[in-house]
Amino acid sequence: MTYLKRALKSLSKKGEYNFIKIFSLSIGLAASLVMLAKVYFENSCDSFFLNNKQIYQIQNEFIKDNKRVDIGGNIPGGIAILAGDNMAQVENATRLTGLADSYFSTQDKSYYKAGFSLADSAFFTVFSQRVIQGDAAEILSTPLQAMITDEMAELMGGDPIGERIVIDHYPNVELTIAGIYEKLPENTHFNLDVLVSMPSIYTFWQYDGSKGMLGNDRYNGYVTLSEDASVEQAEKDLNTIFDKLIDVKKTFGKYGENLVYHLIPLTELHSGRSETKIMTWILVVLSIIILFAAVMNYILFVISSVVSRAKEIALHKCYGAANSRIYMMMLAESLVHVVLSLLLAALYLYFCRAGVELLIGRSIDTLFQLSNCWPLIVICIAVWLFSGLLPGLLFSYIPITTVFRMYTDNKRKWKMSLLFIQFATAGFLVAFLMIVSIQYRFMMNDDNVGYNYENVVYVDLSTATKDQRTLAMDIITQMPEVVDVSYSGLIPIYGASLGANNLYHGDNISVNFADLSFVDDRYLDFMQTPIIEGSGFKLKNGTEMMVSRSFVEKMNSLGVWVDNVIGEPIKASMYGDGLVICGVFEDFTLGNALHVDDRPLAMFCDDKLEVSDFNLLIRLKNSDLNTTLKIDNELAKLFPDRNPTVSSWKTGMEGLYSDELNLRNSVLVGSLIALLITILGLIGYLNNEINRRSKEIAIRKINGAIQSEVIMLFIRQISLLSIIAFTIGAAGAMLAGIYWQEMFAFKASIEWYVYVGSVAILTLSVCIIIILNSLSISRSNPTKYLKS
Repeated sequence: MTYLKRALKSLSKKGEYNFIKIFSLSIGLAASLVMLAKVYFENSCDSFFLNNKQIYQIQNEFIKDNKRVDIGGNIPGGIAILAGDNMAQVENATRLTGLADSYFSTQDKSYYKAGFSLADSAFFTVFSQRVIQGDAAEILSTPLQAMITDEMAELMGGDPIGERIVIDHYPNVELTIAGIYEKLPENTHFNLDVLVSMPSIYTFWQYDGSKGMLGNDRYNGYVTLSEDASVEQAEKDLNTIFDKLIDVKKTFGKYGENLVYHLIPLTELHSGRSETKIMTWILVVLSIIILFAAVMNYILFVISSVVSRAKEIALHKCYGAANSRIYMMMLAESLVHVVLSLLLAALYLYFCRAGVELLIGRSIDTLFQLSNCWPLIVICIAVWLFSGLLPGLLFSYIPITTVFRMYTDNKRKWKMSLLFIQFATAGFLVAFLMIVSIQYRFMMNDDNVGYNYENVVYVDLSTATKDQRTLAMDIITQMPEVVDVSYSGLIPIYGASLGANNLYHGDNISVNFADLSFVDDRYLDFMQTPIIEGSGFKLKNGTEMMVSRSFVEKMNSLGVWVDNVIGEPIKASMYGDGLVICGVFEDFTLGNALHVDDRPLAMFCDDKLEVSDFNLLIRLKNSDLNTTLKIDNELAKLFPDRNPTVSSWKTGMEGLYSDELNLRNSVLVGSLIALLITILGLIGYLNNEINRRSKEIAIRKINGAIQSEVIMLFIRQISLLSIIAFTIGAAGAMLAGIYWQEMFAFKASIEWYVYVGSVAILTLSVCIIIILNSLSISRSNPTKYLKS
């Protein structure tokens, strides 16, 4: 307690830079702890389920010509049932599939937005989420019954049991709310607002594929294994059972294809993704760099005070203080500073809450839940010990004789080393910020995707009738704000079905292609994608087919279509025979930079407007909010019982890269914080050096040294150090950037001048700070310092 009282009293002492020390440490702690909390949060996904270590998702791996084509959790609906009924290691099995992300209306015409999924009766048996009201197994076994979250129930008035609702996408289907369950926390891969009973499936689609074993890969299947089960053996047994049922070799082997099932631990579905792993690694590095820079800056200020505090330490030793007492003094002092820094950090997060949550994509309350805080507490203890023990070690070497004479050891090597570390961290963060920004800008540039989505918006009218679609197109086309209108079955940034749509040549499959579904005859003009051969769609009745350049190249490599492909009769597995190729278009990106579908592309034309998937595409003169709202209002008049909304293509693209945007913003904030800490450390070091060398500089000025020569004393001392440190930091950023860019299918080229420019700008900034801080002594009267 005595040490703490002494530490508290020392806060009021002048010349200790206490405020700067605490301020720099607080912003470093705030930034690094938020990043580390996010890392812990992302890696604890789905761990809140009581039996999470026993739950596995069934995933399939599709292999063609000994190469992995795809692996993922979208499987046929019957696979989970197959595992549950035939495998002794499986205690329970369940499956669910997405139904719609849509608005729904109640009997009193109130509207709410929710994510709907179809789930079977075993869902809450596998997943230990609390059911608040209703018998979950019975509800999910009864057609047209649903369960909602407690949060949704509160929005609906608190007691919605028995309420009948209609999903906007399915206006002819009425559901009854029969149960309520506790909303899942944020750290889950599920997005479940409303669970609809699986037996309702036929009412929605007039087709029930929930028990199929091949194709219709839209379901997610989960199993609970017994505690003593071997996952490897369970996987082997599942594939053996499936092979006997389907005869995989006979079904797929003749095409050089294979299908294998895997069991993936529930807790690795998110944390095991390559994107999550890379993001985790980068955030950990960023947080360590920022925290290390802040701690080093704190120690730099402490070491700078060695000369002024030398007599105080020596006097303690004269009165019998052992080295352990010196350590305790430093630990008590650092404890006070760390606690104050944490309080300041909490204030920053409180007042900047909205900005921080936007930056990291998670709520502060979720990140700093008590169960998530123990790693952060350990880190804070480590910071406290390091910040106290290292200065304690240095102070313990101060001799007792310092009481009687001037202490001259200024620990210059220590201070220069700490300054070097801060420069290197700043160099790393600034260079890495440039890399992330260039890559993000490259991904958002529509020149790289093969079509132009500038000012393009779209509306999902899949549930509208042919007459409604026709009327909507006519009205919107006549709006003065509209440049062009088209339609398509899918939006390219979200990819196409991975189903086996194959092109036949004779009796053999020649190529598996990505089906872009039906479009109108103006689609390619609307997308500004050139036709490189042929004249495009003419018949508009679904019998013509357009293919991409890579499609033709693939067929040519197989010895097919060596000459002109226009007019070539073909057969496709999902469209039958009698198809004719009418044109070839330039390749464009299907998917995005994270997940590119590299299969050849093909599309079909249908002007009947009766296709199941229908997206109305609209190119505007200016896609501002007012224009979008005006289209929304027109659609509301056409569809008064629904809520079709206008979606921005660019916003959708940004949403796909939200993690990359968050990373860029995190690196930006981290860079600014690191630079601020470095500037504070540099200013503290310069002030200390100026005070220490004031008499030397005064003598130099008396002997004829001019102002620029005095300034150059400090520039020469620090500039070379900064150039080397910034260069090392930039080199580290280059290596980290190469690793990070591996997760993208197409990468921006980072030129050498990006790194050189980062080093040059930072070095110039250091020189400017040196000049500004040394102007005072370079202009002052030398006698002022000789008298002191």
